[in-house]
Amino acid sequence: MQIRRHRILIHHHRPFHLHVLGTLAILAVLLTSSMATHSQRHGILVAADAPAIEAQAAAGQLDPADSALLRDIAEANLAEIESGQLGLERAQSDQIRQFARTMVDNHTQAMKETELFAREKNIRLPSGPGARYAVALAELKALKGAAFDRQYMSQSGFGQHKATVELLQKTQSTAKDPELKALAVKLLPIVQKQLQYAT
Repeated sequence: MQIRRHRILIHHHRPFHLHVLGTLAILAVLLTSSMATHSQRHGILVAADAPAIEAQAAAGQLDPADSALLRDIAEANLAEIESGQLGLERAQSDQIRQFARTMVDNHTQAMKETELFAREKNIRLPSGPGARYAVALAELKALKGAAFDRQYMSQSGFGQHKATVELLQKTQSTAKDPELKALAVKLLPIVQKQLQYAT
């Protein structure tokens, strides 16, 4: 009688163990799903997220600070092109007109390279020199003759090129994107030569 009762107890315990195992399996599934949802909502990096991170890096997006440097380079090029075109129209000196021609040619080429880089990085560049150059360009447009020649060489020849050299040096030393650094390295000697000519 005692043996039979023991068998009955064992028989009743089997469903209980199966029930516990089933409950644990369900909890494991729910926990895994909850962790995945939590990582998606809160941006937690898990192994499954790695391909998405690598794809974003491969897309070539620039750091915000690098994007600002690139836009500054574009505005500097556009300002030199615009002032150079004024030099071609208004300069009295043949030497200054030749300098202006060199400015237009060099900075047009530099702008093309800057635009190509911006397209690869999905960055929209400004269409004009911007507010920082507006006053200086307006003053230059108001001048003619010898006064124009002096102001053009002082402002565009020396002042703007000095600022652009400093901008390219800053980009070369602080930019995070290696291709942006390479662009600054390529443009810097050209601008330095123009600055030396204007000094």
